[in-house]
Amino acid sequence: MKKIALLIVLLFALTKTFAQNYFVLTEFGLRPAEDSNKEFIVFDKSGSQKELFNMIKSFVYSIFVSPKDVVSEIDSSMITINGISTNDVVAKKALGYLDITMNYTITFHFKNGKIRVDNPSINKMTSESSSTLWQLTLTKNDSYDSFRDRFVIFDKDKIKAEPAKENIESFFNNFIEKAIKYNTVKNEDW
Repeated sequence: MKKIALLIVLLFALTKTFAQNYFVLTEFGLRPAEDSNKEFIVFDKSGSQKELFNMIKSFVYSIFVSPKDVVSEIDSSMITINGISTNDVVAKKALGYLDITMNYTITFHFKNGKIRVDNPSINKMTSESSSTLWQLTLTKNDSYDSFRDRFVIFDKDKIKAEPAKENIESFFNNFIEKAIKYNTVKNEDW
């Protein structure tokens, strides 16, 4: 049993390791890894605007329980996802970790042969432990609800919550990698 658990952990770690690093988390939010001054990244991908739009739409519909509640779209030119992620981000607490619930937005734009991904935004990160509500913010300057205790990821240009930073980057980079590489052609031999 221990060997199986170790194998699963190893496979999970390898999967996370091989994801492309598209975005990095900074004190200003998520920014393209190659140029932190840009507001988006562009992927060259074969297909018409409509085909690429339908590919991302199919991906989104395959991963959300109720896609109509998290997706807004404009013709075949843009898809915006307003999602909530639970248990993908953890923050270190004195004697353990807190699972963070993250509310986020990702927007995809489409042209013939191109998919543009705007810098994802993190709208809010919270956790509940016993009777305490926690909020995770990027910096001390970020606004937060005063009745919550809070964790800060960046403090005076230093990373204070490395696991949370890595989890956030991993979440968004894996999400985008899966979306861009999503294969809408399934085995129809059933």
